[in-house]
Amino acid sequence: MGGLMTGRSHITPIVFYTLSGLMAVICVVSFVSAVSWINKPFAGFLTYKELLVGSIANREWPGTKAGLKFLDKIVAVDGQPVSDGQDLIDAAAQRKPGDLIHYTVESGGKTHQVSVPVTIFSTKDFLLIFFITFLGGVILFALGVIVFVLKPNMHSSWVFFYVCLSIGAYMVSSPDSQTGYLLNHINTLTLSFFPATVFHFFSVFPDRKRVLDRMPKLEYLIYVPASILAALYHFYYLSLSGILIPDAITWRPDLRMLGALARFFTLFCAVGMITFLIHSNYRAATIMARQRARMIAFGVFIGFGIPVFLMVAVYFLKVIFPWNFLVLFVIIFPATIAYSIIRHNLFDADTIIRQTVGYVLVTAAVVGAYGLVTVSFNVFMGKYQVAQSRTFPILFTLGVILVFNPLRNRIQILVDRLFFRKDYDYQEIMQKISETMRSLLNQNQICKGIMKFALEPMFVDSGSVMILNKAKNEYECFINTDKRREAKRSTDDAVKASMTEKRTVFEYETTGATAIAESVTENSNLILSVDEPLMRKIAELKKEITLYDIKESSLFESDRQACEQVFERLGASLIVPLIYENRLSGVITMGQKKSGKFYNREDINLLTALASQGALAIENARMVEEIIEKERIRTKILDAFGKYVTPEVRDQILAGKIPLDGESKEVTVLFADLRDFTTLAESTTPKEVVRIINGYFSEMADAIGQNHGLVLQFIGDEIEAVFGAPLPLENHPTHAVRAALAMRERLVVVNENLKQQGYGPLRHGIGIHTGDVVAANIGSEDRLSYAMVGDTVNVASRIQGLNKELGTDFLISATTVEKLVDNIEVEKLPATTVKGKRDPVNIYKLKYL
Repeated sequence: MGGLMTGRSHITPIVFYTLSGLMAVICVVSFVSAVSWINKPFAGFLTYKELLVGSIANREWPGTKAGLKFLDKIVAVDGQPVSDGQDLIDAAAQRKPGDLIHYTVESGGKTHQVSVPVTIFSTKDFLLIFFITFLGGVILFALGVIVFVLKPNMHSSWVFFYVCLSIGAYMVSSPDSQTGYLLNHINTLTLSFFPATVFHFFSVFPDRKRVLDRMPKLEYLIYVPASILAALYHFYYLSLSGILIPDAITWRPDLRMLGALARFFTLFCAVGMITFLIHSNYRAATIMARQRARMIAFGVFIGFGIPVFLMVAVYFLKVIFPWNFLVLFVIIFPATIAYSIIRHNLFDADTIIRQTVGYVLVTAAVVGAYGLVTVSFNVFMGKYQVAQSRTFPILFTLGVILVFNPLRNRIQILVDRLFFRKDYDYQEIMQKISETMRSLLNQNQICKGIMKFALEPMFVDSGSVMILNKAKNEYECFINTDKRREAKRSTDDAVKASMTEKRTVFEYETTGATAIAESVTENSNLILSVDEPLMRKIAELKKEITLYDIKESSLFESDRQACEQVFERLGASLIVPLIYENRLSGVITMGQKKSGKFYNREDINLLTALASQGALAIENARMVEEIIEKERIRTKILDAFGKYVTPEVRDQILAGKIPLDGESKEVTVLFADLRDFTTLAESTTPKEVVRIINGYFSEMADAIGQNHGLVLQFIGDEIEAVFGAPLPLENHPTHAVRAALAMRERLVVVNENLKQQGYGPLRHGIGIHTGDVVAANIGSEDRLSYAMVGDTVNVASRIQGLNKELGTDFLISATTVEKLVDNIEVEKLPATTVKGKRDPVNIYKLKYL
């Protein structure tokens, strides 16, 4: 067996499929044998082939009522000696239901007569006696197969498969070993070996015991007594079947003795299992091994603790209970083992255990209350028989419904405090994270805030934040814990930090740079390429990854060593991705908890939420920085307007043909301003705002350019354009109005697109005025901007502003209307005084053509 589990992959699949096929045959044979008993006469009790009364029995069966006990020996039937259990089966099959069969029984060294009527083996008997045990064995074997398929290359998966195979085969064949006897040898063989497989498994899982590293052969020593026990059983059956035994061998084993040896061996292995489990829980080298040990211990508690509790409760309440149903509880024990192997990251372990303990205690309280109320009524009001009435269970159930949730909540709080003390208040921290991330617009400050929120509540010893540099295709470390400062902390400080872990909330003051924890440093030289196997895998999975994923998950099989090296460089045990718009923009790395505990589901939820908000905050800060940077270098990109004019005009501008001291000329100035832009900016993410406004600007600038205009600048959500500069333009007022009409049409298209994306429509106001200006490149030698200076610009801006007061979208000055050459319909409005002008300004409203 040892050679099969050391990684010889060309052997293990063959063994796996062979054993699985053998188990399938055992299941089919046992099931068919059991089904054949339904609605047929039987003796009223079951016996082993050796004529000993079997362990499987129903208290309602005639044999049980007649006083037959486990391992009583049947000597004769109706005075005729019998040789094996098949004689009893045949004797019952020849009688009619109700006929008495007289058995001669040996019990406790004495012989006596027992008369048992023949009965019918019903479907209920099949379900309770055979099928539940059979189902339990099949489920157990299925668990072994699932674990092996999901974790085929793990030593523990192989051993667990053998555990499930042996116990499953024992459970499936147990009823048949007392009826058809086809699987008798299989049953005794698995009875001998399944305790050894359990002992073996817990010697290597959750952690491999260190003594096995020094003496590897010791791992399989437990199979020696198992093999001896199996040989004794085989020797017994050889002697029983009459096969020739050498005369020199006078000793013959006794089934009772073998049964006692089997029970002793099972008890020894069970004690070994518990010992190994306790050792793993307290002395395992890794946090995950201790976490797995806790999960399995929880399975022991549920799988065996609840059945014991039910047995005691049933005994005192004097109720008939189908004991075989307890097998389904026992299955929970191997199920937790399977869960621990498959889910190498047991984030949910504490939550599952905590909630289950709470529900178990609530159930115990309810059952206890029922028993107490029943006894009280019987003692103090016995003559009324209140507890025995039909209405009592209904009233008690209603009472339970009313108090169950409050009781469960109180008990859950008590369990959390006594057994699973809370490290922090999740809701409080989430609120603080949300408030802080919204208030920061600097990437360094955001990364420091992420690190503080990640490390402090969970008391983690180290961590870092790495952000993607798109230009270099690298993940750069922005923030990293200063481990030297951590190492310099005094023992008193460490004790104080450990004690403060009992806090339910920690304070985080957002007062700028002074709020940042002293234990972090900026801009570590740690850099990871986007082509790093680990980073590629994180970008693909988009979920947290632990060191145990790297060590055990098949997803990392091809790059396991490289990924482990990155984890080592980062000093991490957990990495949480920063995901923005379904792409990886960075990671949060987390070291070990100072408490020695593993991360639980609440920790992961907190880190995931922190990563989500942190990614958004970092992206927003990045966009703000980009916008600031673009604003700063606008004059270096063709003096901020080169893309809005023809190449010829651009070349003349860049060639310096526009004098620095400016020139006076007549132009038409157009101003366009978005309405309710502030509302849009407050209800939409910065990136979406930038995208929407850039789309709007592009359409408007294109409409202006196609009508020979020049966009001078974008001022927030406002456009300033000129027609007739820098080069002369005939009929520039007409071109300006045509541009305004084109902008009106373009806005309709823009709004249609926004509507399809779920946004409301944009509105703008346009003002147009014609007059003289001074047009010049204004600024320094290294930073120039082309601008219009003069009263004409101010009047055009003021006219645009009148749209809000008058409820219009386009207003044109009288000066512009007088110079139009197209037949453009306008409507004159009352003269209006604008800011900065003493005399009222004559304005016109532009109509649709």
